[in-house]
Amino acid sequence: MKYLKAFEVKDDFLTYLDIERNVSHNTYRSYQYDLNQFFRFWKNLEEKKKKAKEAHSLQIHEVLEKYFLDLYQKKIKKSSIARKVACFKSLEKYLHASGVELHLKLTTPRLEKKLPTYLTVDEITYLLDVLSDNDMKTQHPLRDRTILETLYATGVRCSELCNIKLSDINFDQKTILITGKGNKQRIVLFGEKAKKRILDYIQNER
Repeated sequence: MKYLKAFEVKDDFLTYLDIERNVSHNTYRSYQYDLNQFFRFWKNLEEKKKKAKEAHSLQIHEVLEKYFLDLYQKKIKKSSIARKVACFKSLEKYLHASGVELHLKLTTPRLEKKLPTYLTVDEITYLLDVLSDNDMKTQHPLRDRTILETLYATGVRCSELCNIKLSDINFDQKTILITGKGNKQRIVLFGEKAKKRILDYIQNER
């Protein structure tokens, strides 16, 4: 597939991701960025070939080889390269469904597994029970301490905690209705200490 044909497909592919696949906003923006970056790279190659009066027009698989080689040489993060590979594999599947075969040979780079960073029990105790409100470098010490206590008590994700509404909290049963990925819901429990923190924040600082 040559430049103009591939460029025409780009917008259709992005529309497919947005309307039919209903991908997240972040995924859509990332793929849009990756495709635009790739086509700028391809256009620059074509312009260089034209100046050199080379008749051969590059095919998409040839450009992709040069593109990813350029990324590796620039020492782009492996996680970013992996995302770009995923983008073009998704494009390949989209074209395959339309009867266009690309036969791309893209390999996802092996990502290094990072060990999770965590706080010790002593560090948690210091933040929640020892450190005074005045010593916390924040204008909302009750809110921030409540956030830490709730995370510690329930084990919910930060993104899930941000989406908690007051109507999700049952103070009598000490439960919270959590809406997670894919709008899946579950009930989590919290203790008396977290209850006091939440009520203190609601009544005195919120």
